[in-house]
Amino acid sequence: MRKFWASALALFTIAFANPARAQDQGETLFNQVCVACHTIGGGRLVGPDLAGVHVRREERWLLDFIKSAQAMVNSGDPVAETLLGDYNGIMMPNQAFSDDEIRAILGYIALKSGGAPIASAEPAAAVNIEDLIPDNVQMGQDLFVGRVRLDGGGASCISCHNVNTDDVLTGGSLAKDLTDAVSRLTRQGVDAMIANPPFAPMRVAFEGKPVTEAERVAIVDYLQFLEANQDGTEGKNFRITFLLYGLLGIVVLLGFFFVIGLRGSKHSVNHAIYERQAKSV
Repeated sequence: MRKFWASALALFTIAFANPARAQDQGETLFNQVCVACHTIGGGRLVGPDLAGVHVRREERWLLDFIKSAQAMVNSGDPVAETLLGDYNGIMMPNQAFSDDEIRAILGYIALKSGGAPIASAEPAAAVNIEDLIPDNVQMGQDLFVGRVRLDGGGASCISCHNVNTDDVLTGGSLAKDLTDAVSRLTRQGVDAMIANPPFAPMRVAFEGKPVTEAERVAIVDYLQFLEANQDGTEGKNFRITFLLYGLLGIVVLLGFFFVIGLRGSKHSVNHAIYERQAKSV
């Protein structure tokens, strides 16, 4: 009898503990990854508001789409194609979640949805260009190009991203050009992606190096100002300039070594030794 009650208690504990653990796991995963692009009842961000998504879509569809939206689009899935068009062609990155992890996230979404009406899919109102503070725009540019170091010690944006402007050097090509990031992702979306990087390389680069809210606002202000003042420029490409300066440096070094060689060729080492010995006699 004692064993029976012990077994019953164990089963009771497991039955009630697992949902709690699943809920905690779902919340953790959502806040680590999904929150960069989605809200639950807070309106559209980079991607759609997920409130009630567990009701609107079948579980199998959600499992497949979250794992690889690209594969769903390539397969001709009409819902996936519509979402891609509705969100400016921004493809949701593939996620290495297991089915159980996705179900935990969906459980958390269901809990947070709470039967409340789904928020409007309209993006939040944009900040007018006239309202941007020039000093903040300049600070955003300085942070973007690395003239001012981020407080958390993270890499500057230009290390991986480029923007089309003559004011800064051509940036990196490891990630997407950010010239039109604000119109594609909205201000809130860009801010959320900086605060909670959804892409693995960016997460690794900024792990333990958070970007402050003030820094994020400045960078977003700069990107919005930059996009609004595009004049068809492609950005300065200094590759040719660097190449010419490099060749000039090589010529200077060769000239230096040539002069040193000429001085050494006038007298051999043995001659110098002989001169010193002759003077000492």
